[in-house]
Amino acid sequence: MQNQIMTILMNCWRVVLIQKMRICMERLEQDDREARKWFDHSEKPFRTWTRALFKTHSRCDMLLNNHCESFNRYILDARDKAIITLLKMIKNKLMKRLFEKNLNQIRLEAALCRPFFSGGPKVSVEGPRGPFIVDIQK
Repeated sequence: MQNQIMTILMNCWRVVLIQKMRICMERLEQDDREARKWFDHSEKPFRTWTRALFKTHSRCDMLLNNHCESFNRYILDARDKAIITLLKMIKNKLMKRLFEKNLNQIRLEAALCRPFFSGGPKVSVEGPRGPFIVDIQK
């Protein structure tokens, strides 16, 4: 019973739609009225613990400002260009960045691989994606 109530409460906490949150709370009331009454205190309003009632607007302009400044710094060399050129330069920068990130991921995974020589033409390589047998002669 206790696990069932905890599961219902976790579901109420996770939902992002107010209607689903109300359905969860009704289900909690059906299972345990005392647990449901516990949430009616003014000290524990729903908006402080369920995602469905969180405010989505920014309370701090600094975060938004930091994003804008970061983006402006990122496109600094392209800002004075024509719009098509600007977009092409941003696209190229993003493609290079994604390529570098992907390359770094491959390098990281390669650094984690450990070869085990068996004395023959085949080598067992163990890495983050599992063991593989590699034929050196091919």
